[in-house]
Amino acid sequence: MPDDIATPIILTTIGAVIGLAAKAFYDKLAMPTLKIETETYPVLLPDFPLDPSSVGSPPPPHLKVYESLLAYRVRIRNKQKKLLDSAAENCIAWLELDQTKEPLQISWVGGHADVIINVGDYRELDFCALATSHGIVFAPTEIGYSDRPRRIGRVGTSIHGTLRVTSSNGKRAERRFMIDTGGSQGGLRIEFE
Repeated sequence: MPDDIATPIILTTIGAVIGLAAKAFYDKLAMPTLKIETETYPVLLPDFPLDPSSVGSPPPPHLKVYESLLAYRVRIRNKQKKLLDSAAENCIAWLELDQTKEPLQISWVGGHADVIINVGDYRELDFCALATSHGIVFAPTEIGYSDRPRRIGRVGTSIHGTLRVTSSNGKRAERRFMIDTGGSQGGLRIEFE
């Protein structure tokens, strides 16, 4: 092949490789990074309607039990640099309990199954709740707390697992947790590693 044809082909190939490598580097750099905060805070949900069977009561016909739920929330933050401006899209949260095989999808505050978290912003996640008068710990469904929430423990036990938050365009965040229900029905102590 003559030099006058080979040189442009080689230079074009090198330019394409460098361009692809630079794009891959930028995409990795611009990828949103989620962070699970270590502090939780309780919110009282008074007069929450529950199916009697979910709290262990004999089911009266067509009646609901009204219970005060002490719901615990945690913040998930998008730690991306403002210069790169990459929102974390389609963020979904999962509760992986040590004693179960399947992860439980849980909801964002407001009953959302997924959210977008802008750069430098955060969203709050409904993590778990305590039915105060029955001493039962519940996890929300992916659309929030329902009248048939998922029971994950009782007062007097410890619950261990991993909270995982994924994003369709970002790095996922994981953090081990322990929910200490103590021996009383006054509240939960939640610790993240």
